[in-house]
Amino acid sequence: MVISVAFVVSAVILLGSFNRTMETQAEADAAGADLVINAGALTWGDRAASGQQGADAALGQRPDQIIAEAINGLDAVAEAEALSYVFLEGAATGTNLVLLAGDLPSTATIDLAEGSMPESQDEILLAKDFAESYALEVGDTLPVTTERFNDETDVVDQGSAELRVSGLAAGSHRSVSGYLTPDGLQALDADQSPSSIRVALAKGAQGDPAAQETVQQEIATLIASMVERGELPAGDTSTENAEPGIFTQTDGSLVVAGVEIHTNQQIIDAWITDLTGQSTAVASIGLGFGAIAVFVASLVISNTFQVLVASRSRTMALLRAIGATPGQLRRATVAEGALLGLLGSMVGVFLGWAAAIGIATAAQQLWQENFESAQLNALSVAIGLALGVSVTVLAAVRPALHAGRTSPMAALRPAEVAPEDQRTYKRRTVLGILFTAGGLGGVLLAATLPEPLLGVTGALLGFTGVLVLGRRLLPAAVSGLGQVVAMWPRLRVPGRLAAQNASAVPGRTAVTASALLIGVTLVSTMTMGATTAQFSLGQELSERNPVDASLGDSSEEIDRVLKDSPIVVGHQSLPGAPATLEGESLETGSTQGRVVLADESSFEDITRRDSVFLDETGGGPVALISPDLLDDREQGRIEVALVPADAGDGRASEATTTLPAVATPWVPTDTVVVPSALIEEAEQWSLENTDAMTVMQISEAATMGDLTRLGDEVGASGGDVFLDAAMARASYTEVIDTVLVIVLVLLAASVLVSVVGVSNTLALSVFERRREAALLRALGMTRGSVGVMVTLEAVLMAVVALGLGSVLGAFFAWGGVSSLVGRDDVSVALSVPWGRMGMIWGVTILAAVLASVIPARSLSRTPPASGLSAQ
Repeated sequence: MVISVAFVVSAVILLGSFNRTMETQAEADAAGADLVINAGALTWGDRAASGQQGADAALGQRPDQIIAEAINGLDAVAEAEALSYVFLEGAATGTNLVLLAGDLPSTATIDLAEGSMPESQDEILLAKDFAESYALEVGDTLPVTTERFNDETDVVDQGSAELRVSGLAAGSHRSVSGYLTPDGLQALDADQSPSSIRVALAKGAQGDPAAQETVQQEIATLIASMVERGELPAGDTSTENAEPGIFTQTDGSLVVAGVEIHTNQQIIDAWITDLTGQSTAVASIGLGFGAIAVFVASLVISNTFQVLVASRSRTMALLRAIGATPGQLRRATVAEGALLGLLGSMVGVFLGWAAAIGIATAAQQLWQENFESAQLNALSVAIGLALGVSVTVLAAVRPALHAGRTSPMAALRPAEVAPEDQRTYKRRTVLGILFTAGGLGGVLLAATLPEPLLGVTGALLGFTGVLVLGRRLLPAAVSGLGQVVAMWPRLRVPGRLAAQNASAVPGRTAVTASALLIGVTLVSTMTMGATTAQFSLGQELSERNPVDASLGDSSEEIDRVLKDSPIVVGHQSLPGAPATLEGESLETGSTQGRVVLADESSFEDITRRDSVFLDETGGGPVALISPDLLDDREQGRIEVALVPADAGDGRASEATTTLPAVATPWVPTDTVVVPSALIEEAEQWSLENTDAMTVMQISEAATMGDLTRLGDEVGASGGDVFLDAAMARASYTEVIDTVLVIVLVLLAASVLVSVVGVSNTLALSVFERRREAALLRALGMTRGSVGVMVTLEAVLMAVVALGLGSVLGAFFAWGGVSSLVGRDDVSVALSVPWGRMGMIWGVTILAAVLASVIPARSLSRTPPASGLSAQ
């Protein structure tokens, strides 16, 4: 119970730290603004559609700027600042990036982690975590592309710019990842979207909630009047001539024409609600694993009290003989459980607090510097104590009822193992079979439909059925395995005795093995599920992108870098030739580019599927074209005409080759890779290494950091690297591995509780088996053999739990991944990580052996004379 309480208490404490961190961040974001107006609903599109044009429109002002100017005219307002953001695309270290850049607010303070604030139009301040994700540092130049909608041509015009990283901003940032000066944002040839309007009140009114609410009402009235006069779009008014209403939301904020107006405290509360909504999901997951640990602990506690009651049967019978009532024995057993639960819970609370302090400190060092420290509070203490005491008392109820049924005559006769009631036995068997068959069938059905919720329900129901059947299956399996072990001459006697003990006390064997089975099944399911998901995703990525990475160049220096790289499994240079590319699907209709001729053998050691030149429908061969050449990157097969650059005007038509092509992400910019089978006269192409490209296969063990370093190294050699496919594979792998580690850490409490249960059960059984051990010693059995017998019992239970848990885990892993994939064209094959599973087996068996050391030593030292004497 100590471990389970510690787990739950640490989760509650860390949840509080997370929420306080989010509160601090929200307060920091809102600092300097007395009111915040959500201007996201204000767009020129609505205004243009409604035909509302005026003098301000001629000046090109955005609606949020118009509102800000009007608010600045209010007496109580010192400054109203309209903030906006732009959408930028760029690339860093061979990886595409998307950046939302906004105005550098004058009403807020941004803490610098490094460098300085942007001062010129071409400087940008990046959020530190964003910069670290793309290995950007102060002083680096970030090339970006911009987009602006052209009203006259109804097309999106693209522009470009180069921004120098002036500094890195500390902390987390809600809406943008970079900040530019107002002039810098305006200088970008990009559409600006309204973000918010921050309002600072005049001195004397700053921070005054009453003044904020007064100005809030004034702003709402002002916006409503501007809408009525046609100076602003009507927003969400239902009819053309309807007067905009002012609505009050549950948090006190006002809404008019779709614009939300918050006071400082209201916006903090709204942001906290949004941020802590994420922590609620995290808390639910953490407490879910805590519930598993508590359930396993309840099994162990119940088993412990059953062994205690059995070992005290003669004492309880004597108490009954001298006048103790059944109720007194029941209350004494429950009271003992409550006392032990209270003491264990108190220790668990302090251990959980210590664990939370350690985790919070690690979070400050590795994740977020301003993560709040772990604080022990009344709620966590109350939850820990209530949980520990209630679970222990409930687990002691059944043994207490058994203690109350002790007969006074039991003191006068030797203790015997009472057979289980046959009616109960049959009911349990039938119920277990129904649950198991229905649950496992549900998992199969969920894998075929697919329906994840049905799969989870089926897995829970099926596993419950296995636990119900455990009282029959587990002792029989342990006993049978013991008979097999007894075939080895050196373990003949200990093996037979261990087998007999398992079948003689099936309840104790079943509960102890069930506790281990829960932990093993969960760990096996997650381990094999993660590997199966990785394998399935890897196959899907291989079908989409059979080539991991490519370079738009080839040279001796690049060849040396790739040969020296530990993550490049193989690479191949493909010669090319300059050409004119023409086609209706091309963005410009006609452009200068490059043609690379190759065949399947060129990709023999590079590709991850049988053919590179087959399209998704299996047809082919087709040419592979760079997506940046097309006006619609999502379209399927197109027709493209290729004309050699050295073909004169007189023979251009004769030299033109028209062939089918599909957009392929790994093909470099302005390039078409053509299979030799589609070119009838290949000799007309002057293929040179100066126009060559390079294709690569990347190790599946490569991390995002490895790929970033490879991009830097190749970039330094003058190459233009395309790592999207390899990045996607590494990203999926890292996410799955991270989730697996987190889940296994969360499951560690359950596994540890089950191992402690094995040790606890064996230790307590020493008391009720003293006569057995003494008799065996009197018959000539050595101390070592007695100790081996106890250790062998623990190992047999662990092996049975491992075997059944691994089989169930494999089935649940396959069913779970299949139900999540949900695509007919993706087949899910179970992938077993034999190394990891071997480690799980080894660690579990070693833990069982270590758990049996003290009980085995204690029982083997029982003197024959004292053990056989009357107690």
